[in-house]
Amino acid sequence: MTRAAPSRLWWVYVLECGDGTLYTGVTTDLARRLAQHQAGQGARYTRGRGRLRLRWFTAAAGQGRALAREAALKRLPRGRKLALPAAPGVRPATAADLPFLTRAIRALDLDGERVSHEQFVIATVGARRAGFARVKPYGRCFELGCLGVLAPFRGRGLGTMLVRLLCARFPTRRVWITTDLPAYFAPLGFRVTARPPAELATKLAGLSHRVRRTGVVAMVATRPAR
Repeated sequence: MTRAAPSRLWWVYVLECGDGTLYTGVTTDLARRLAQHQAGQGARYTRGRGRLRLRWFTAAAGQGRALAREAALKRLPRGRKLALPAAPGVRPATAADLPFLTRAIRALDLDGERVSHEQFVIATVGARRAGFARVKPYGRCFELGCLGVLAPFRGRGLGTMLVRLLCARFPTRRVWITTDLPAYFAPLGFRVTARPPAELATKLAGLSHRVRRTGVVAMVATRPAR
C-alpha cells in the first residue's frame, strides 16, 4: 500500500511591532519568516515599525486552515489579541538548530525520521537550549513527538510545559503521541489507544523507523475546541 505524502504543517503567528501595533501572518517556516520580517523583507506593514517580537503562534493543518485562522484573528479586537497566551522561554527552531536537534535526538533515542527544523520549538533557559518538541506531520494525522529535555535542565517542568504548549496549539483536536512512558503522559490528558491511525500503527510495528526503546504505545488526547 502506498503511504500518503505528509501533510503540510503551517504556522499562524502574531507579531508585536516596535510602535505597539500588531501584525498577523501565516508561514511554513516560522523562524525564517520572523528573520525576514526583522530584515525588512517580510510584509510591507512591518517595515520600518521598529523591533519586532513574536507574541503568539499556533500550528495549522494546511494552508487553507492557516488562512482561515489568520482571518479570524484579524477580526479580533486588539485587546483579545493581546490576551492570547504568550510562551516565554520558547522559540521556533531555526535551521542553525538542526545539528543540535539531530545530535540530541540520537543521544536520547528519539524519533529521527524526517527531522526538519520547521516542525520544532525550543525551550530555553537564558541563552541555553534546554529542551525541544515537534509537531510531526503524516498523511492523515499529526504527532506530538521528539519531546526531550537535556540532563542539566530536568526536574524543572520543561517537558510538561512543552507538552501543554503544543497540545493547546496543535493543528488538530486529536493530539497523537507514541511513547514508552505512558505514566508520564496520562496526567497530561493522554490515554493509551489500541487503534491509532494507520501511519502510527506502522511506526509502532517498526516499519517506519527503529529505536532501542521497548514497550512503545500510542496515546491520544483531545484538546478543547478553539
